[in-house]
Amino acid sequence: MSTYVIGDVHGCFDELKKLLKKISFNPSKDSIIFTGDLVNRGNQSLEVLEFCMKEKSIDTVLGNHDVFLIKSLLGKKSPERLKNICVHKNKKNFLQWLVKKPFLISKKLNGKEFIIVHAGIPPSWSIKDTKVFAKRLSKNLKNNPEQFVQHAWGNKPNTWNDKLNDEELDRVTLNYLTRMRFCNASGKMDLKSNGLFSKMKFKKWFQHWDLDENKRVIFGHWAALNGKTLNRQFIGLDTACVWGGKLTAFRLDDETFFQVKKI
Repeated sequence: MSTYVIGDVHGCFDELKKLLKKISFNPSKDSIIFTGDLVNRGNQSLEVLEFCMKEKSIDTVLGNHDVFLIKSLLGKKSPERLKNICVHKNKKNFLQWLVKKPFLISKKLNGKEFIIVHAGIPPSWSIKDTKVFAKRLSKNLKNNPEQFVQHAWGNKPNTWNDKLNDEELDRVTLNYLTRMRFCNASGKMDLKSNGLFSKMKFKKWFQHWDLDENKRVIFGHWAALNGKTLNRQFIGLDTACVWGGKLTAFRLDDETFFQVKKI
């Protein structure tokens, strides 16, 4: 019995099947947690979504592209790459499944805590804070998806403060958990830079952290990193499969990596 975390699939179903074969995944014994962004960019988003929904041993945190799919399922227009999902006869089931997914999953194993998010955790929050805020965000999405997606998008505010209204709190929390790459020590984000260097000369979000030795933060979202954080406590799993790179799995039990190349 093993637990695996798998990086951003982005509709690369053939590569996912190849990776599952490599790790000898047995859904009756093993479990998988995805780092989000199951869909979009690739051509097999529907197949990925259907596969994840049918296996009870599979879970995922929501990424920014998954939230975009929620918005698309609720809207009148569908982007071309997601159209077959948005017009599917089971679109309501897809929506119901997605809005129930969390923005953070914590898994304790062998004396360690593995915290899984899509993008990152701001240095201005504690791990305890992050769990509380992520749970609040999930509750708001689940309770009223239509209202949530109306105010979820935008780069402002780009930092947390106690004077924000409810909509602004949702937006900044969503950006921290699903979009953040660079920030300063107070949690102000640079949401325009997506490579390896910040236009605002901020550090990578995980470079601000001094994490407890028994904790690991696992994330996706940042393909340009290619999984290289130079810190074993921060594990990046987006290795750019959809861009011609690799799809990566990380086994929590012994902290081992597995990869397959883009087909």
